[in-house]
Amino acid sequence: MIIKIDNKNVEIEGQAGKCAFAVKNFTTGKTFFYNEAEKFHSASMIKLPILSCLYLEAENGNIDLDTKYELKKEDVVEGGIIPEFHFGSVFTLRDLANIMIVVSDNTATNILIDFLGFDKINNHIKKYLGMKKTELVKKLMIPAKSPDIFNYTCAEDILQFFELLYLDKLVSKKASKEMLDTLSRQMFIEKIPRFLPDFVFTANKTGEVSGVRHDGAIVKSKSFDFGMCVLTSESDDVNKADDFISSLSRYFFDLFSQKE
Repeated sequence: MIIKIDNKNVEIEGQAGKCAFAVKNFTTGKTFFYNEAEKFHSASMIKLPILSCLYLEAENGNIDLDTKYELKKEDVVEGGIIPEFHFGSVFTLRDLANIMIVVSDNTATNILIDFLGFDKINNHIKKYLGMKKTELVKKLMIPAKSPDIFNYTCAEDILQFFELLYLDKLVSKKASKEMLDTLSRQMFIEKIPRFLPDFVFTANKTGEVSGVRHDGAIVKSKSFDFGMCVLTSESDDVNKADDFISSLSRYFFDLFSQKE
């Protein structure tokens, strides 16, 4: 795979399908964008604003993250770990938030969507986070009336989310640190973190559906920190898409490692 980036001019060889990325060096302020405002199927990236909406409601005293929820048969959908639990199992809202992120559990996500409501989440996305092209349209793993109905986002929006998190401005300093810690325990690290050195800290969230592979992250190294989001779709080989995201992550790590 060959990646050549010179400001707005991007040459990519070996990546099939559509792609977009948004990258910002948080230490220097330098940015790199490619198709950053183009809408993509969000897949599990939509779980990021659901997480921050939940924490904002807790910060405002509207909910208690230790509130308990009893699992019902009708709650369970494919994807994650909750389908392995028996009906009647009890989770706190904090448990569900952690499971939603760390193992990308779809049942936990849908329970939180029901708890918060579509309007509240989308208002949070648009007015609080300022994510202009992100919207929660449907719950996860539940068939829509049309295959054209799905949740969507763009690379620029996801980068904005991670920058707010990095600056400890996502809800509050305490909430930001808790959310960052949760994202740092992410079990799916085969994309952005994959080719980075062992000493690098990453907090990331992936997204996957048929033909779609995404990842967004905060990356902290010894001398610089950066945020990035890479979205891909229409790939006939998702392993190549994963390789592309991993290679792009390493490309920017090496680029930012160079002394200017």
